[in-house]
Amino acid sequence: MNRQQNLNYKQEQYRALVHTIVTNEHVYPAIVVFLSTFMLLGAIPFYHIGVVFLLALITGAIAYVHPEFGLILGILLGLPSAAYQSSGLAGLYILYISVVLVELSTSWLEIGAINIIVFSAFAFPQFPILGIFSILAIVLSNYHFGSGKTIGLVVFSVLMIMTLSALWGVQNNTGFHVNLGQYSTAESISISKPRLDLGDLGNGLSTATSDLFNPDLLAGAYDTIFPFLSTLIQVLFYDSGLVQLIGWIAGLFTMAYLSGVLQTETKYQQTISSFAIFIPMIFYFLASILYNFDGSIITYLGMILSIIIMFIFDLFNITITQEFVINREKSVKMFGKFGLQDMKLAAGVKSLDDVGNYENVKKELMNAIVMPLKNKTIAYAYGLKPPTGILLFGPPGTGKSLLMSALAAQLKYKIYYVKSSELMSSWYGESEKNVNEIFSIARKNAPCILFFDEIDAIGKSRSAAGTDTTTPKILTTLLQDMDGLKSKEAEKKPVIIVGATNVPDQLDRALMRPGRFDKIIYMPVPDKEGRKKIFQVHMKGLIIGRDVDLDLLAKKTERFTGADIKNVVQEAKELAAKEAEEQNKIVPISMRHFMEVIKRVKPSVNLADLEKYQKFKIDYERSVYGNKKDEDKEKEKKIITWDDVIGLKDVKKAI
Repeated sequence: MNRQQNLNYKQEQYRALVHTIVTNEHVYPAIVVFLSTFMLLGAIPFYHIGVVFLLALITGAIAYVHPEFGLILGILLGLPSAAYQSSGLAGLYILYISVVLVELSTSWLEIGAINIIVFSAFAFPQFPILGIFSILAIVLSNYHFGSGKTIGLVVFSVLMIMTLSALWGVQNNTGFHVNLGQYSTAESISISKPRLDLGDLGNGLSTATSDLFNPDLLAGAYDTIFPFLSTLIQVLFYDSGLVQLIGWIAGLFTMAYLSGVLQTETKYQQTISSFAIFIPMIFYFLASILYNFDGSIITYLGMILSIIIMFIFDLFNITITQEFVINREKSVKMFGKFGLQDMKLAAGVKSLDDVGNYENVKKELMNAIVMPLKNKTIAYAYGLKPPTGILLFGPPGTGKSLLMSALAAQLKYKIYYVKSSELMSSWYGESEKNVNEIFSIARKNAPCILFFDEIDAIGKSRSAAGTDTTTPKILTTLLQDMDGLKSKEAEKKPVIIVGATNVPDQLDRALMRPGRFDKIIYMPVPDKEGRKKIFQVHMKGLIIGRDVDLDLLAKKTERFTGADIKNVVQEAKELAAKEAEEQNKIVPISMRHFMEVIKRVKPSVNLADLEKYQKFKIDYERSVYGNKKDEDKEKEKKIITWDDVIGLKDVKKAI
């Protein structure tokens, strides 16, 4: 048994290590900078191949802590290489460093990507297979940076590869073919000297360093700019450059667009969208016919490999595409000073299935919001329209915000989180202006959903305002804006208001009428079956002991909210983890851990609060799925046994 436990412990250590590497945000910059330095120093011969690898490792290690420093060090290490080859190349390289220094703080990752794409095409000609990295870097950059930024990045990179091929008189490893016969090699920036042996590196560094202080260096660089630009134009319009570029632009735009559209539709959105790589493949094949050259197997192999890699990423739930996120962030920026969150981007859950219990509330939200927006045929046939507003009320911790986050994660519609209290201002008239502005921007972003958390902050009852003149004005503005969502134009692109509150009795009664909050839904403290489902959700993926009895846990946690149950599971995990650390083995979370936590934790909702919510429910709830059966469940009969009566042994025996 101990041997099996030790084996399990080792397996968990390995899984933890892999998880740490995959989720460590410092690892990816280190990899990018390592490849950037390795390809750059490999493309301009100077350092021995072993030294190139070592220097790339050093810059990657620095990038793990500070990416910008690692990247610029790798680029500076290439300066002696350029000076060793030719003074003109050294001058151009210095100009390149100047541009990098200007853009480094904001665009270091883009610069690293360009280095990988461009220099992979020339790194170590004896290993042409490295050209695959250029194709893969193009595809991965497209997914990460989004179509808008990648198009410019790829246009620059592809033209740079083809232009350097023409100027240096060599075909590149990537397969972006140029007709070398129609170009004259530029001697001033040529690469003709071999890579130095380890023993000659010291003398080479000394010579290259002295060449860098040559006063004619920059003058030589300026002399090469005109032939460089004229070659670039020739590549674009008199060679296959334009045809290949059109193919790549069309393919990458389609790829990024599809990855954004499919993000909420399927798990394999990256794999499906990656098939757009066939567009540049077709254009590449056409270019080979039109300009009479043999297509490179490296190019085709890189394109096919990119599809396989995307499939592997999808298989292991690794998402690198940012197109959807970039588009959603643009819409969030429209709200400016309010700093709203797109709930899909901030969601800690992936779907409604990740929220335990409240099946009726889920059905209500899906039928009220999703069906009219998504199923146009049914909506038109029955004249269904999305509700103007939905109010969720119930005790704190029952999962009102969590449920909306789950809904946002499952839908492709924009759901914005508005913290109502932040709309309040001490300046006269500013609060009303804020409410009005939120609605105005939402209409421009329609169709969308505005989720007002703690809506009681701006919807308080006018009768309780007393001498406060601000509260009625804010409420009046809110009511007017909600009424404005029912116009003919608004029906085409609806804005749905969802409010959440745990003090529903403080809301003004004018908000409650149909046409404003069409649906008023109670989210009660979960019943026994509900608590059981919530425990199951929070235990998912944990090492749970066989003695854990969900029915008993649900019974022992009466009046516990979803937040309370989450806290119980968290505390039990910590108890088990502490024991595992002390015993140096995996300790399952047992019933003992749960019961120890439950003994010292009290429910966060008292009986008086439940009575208040029940009264409001009777007065105002409007819910299709709220029925007698559900109400009976909420009241949940508690079965009392002898074990619930402490002491009185003689009395029990007599009875």
